[in-house]
Amino acid sequence: MFSDVIKALPTNEMRRDAIRAFLIGEIDAKRFRITPLLMETEPFRTLGLEVMDGIVVDSGKPQYGATEILTERPEVKDAPVRLIAIRNDGAGGLAYDPNGHVIVRRTSNVTIPGTSKSKRVVQDVKLGSDVKLSHREARLVLHHHGWPMKDDRSEGNRLGTVVEWEWLKVAVKLPTVTQPEIDLHASIRDAIEAPKNEAPPSKSTRAA
Repeated sequence: MFSDVIKALPTNEMRRDAIRAFLIGEIDAKRFRITPLLMETEPFRTLGLEVMDGIVVDSGKPQYGATEILTERPEVKDAPVRLIAIRNDGAGGLAYDPNGHVIVRRTSNVTIPGTSKSKRVVQDVKLGSDVKLSHREARLVLHHHGWPMKDDRSEGNRLGTVVEWEWLKVAVKLPTVTQPEIDLHASIRDAIEAPKNEAPPSKSTRAA
């Protein structure tokens, strides 16, 4: 995602400024997707996430309060991110999984049985195979379950089960496209996109 010019800058402060300018440029050009950022190598992946969230790490301690890109560009913060559940056999075999789930972790208040008190509980919530989430929630899901990041980081020991649809639609048009990306895109397109484009049957062909 980030150029070799940015990565060759001598200090983190210079890199941070350059990454910030690059990300804002991608957002303004409507090219920004979460997946390429999460696929970046360290320390550039972390620097990019810190810039997005307005965090500056000083001597190993995070300092909050810097202007985050998500505040400056609410169109990214507020825009829904479409995530799709996939089947992943770990050997390049990828397909849409209609029975799969995008799983999010959410906190809710639960009443303690036999009392009028409640407690906060963190629960994994299954949302279905095709969902739209906020930027922050989608980014968290992709961090934990996203393909191809999870496969790459674990060297294939753990498999991604969710893909960012808008990223995949762009990836298949690039010169660097891979066969698994092509196959997965076709599977999702045929299962989800195609039915929406089919015209309803005419009255003469409908069953009485």
